[in-house]
Amino acid sequence: MSLTLQDDLGRVITLSGPARRIVSLAPEVTENLFAIGAGALVVGVTTADTYPAAAMRLPKVGNFGQPSYERIRALRPDVVIAASATIPRSEADQLQKRLGDIPVFAQKASRLADVPRHLLQYGALTGRMADARRLAATMEAKTRQVQRRVAGKPRVSVFVEVSPSPLYAAGPGSFVDDLIRQAGGVNIVRGVNPFPVYSKEALLAADPA
Repeated sequence: MSLTLQDDLGRVITLSGPARRIVSLAPEVTENLFAIGAGALVVGVTTADTYPAAAMRLPKVGNFGQPSYERIRALRPDVVIAASATIPRSEADQLQKRLGDIPVFAQKASRLADVPRHLLQYGALTGRMADARRLAATMEAKTRQVQRRVAGKPRVSVFVEVSPSPLYAAGPGSFVDDLIRQAGGVNIVRGVNPFPVYSKEALLAADPA
């Protein structure tokens, strides 16, 4: 039975059935596929994948910004899953064009609430919907628990480093920014860029808790 799904950019992909070979172009995709018990279906990952340990032993296909189309095609995946808070449709379409008939499923994660939704997408793609639903429900319950614990408490200023050199920070509109708020913190990074370059001087001046 064929499977038709719409990704986060409004693009529609069709598979002949649940995916049996998946290339992941983001560490969070890999981690969540393993979390729902679909790790054995992952045949290729990015150079940034470090968790779980089994993922580090899988073939590397570069990263979303610089994937190796030849390596991806050589792995014969049923679907390629790409994820980023800032992925534009043009970039996903270009990736699809370069990969030909290999479907590309794009996800955007800018809020904590996106994660349970993505888990359900993974469940649909792999035929592991029951496992995906259980994990999504557990995550939503834990999120509510944290929200109750921090409600009414003073908020703590937070800075999250994404990369040390140059110093990149998690800014407004990023998944991490939403995670900080949900956990009772205040992100010291301002502006419109979800992952801006941040000066060490500005960080010292802000003096986050």
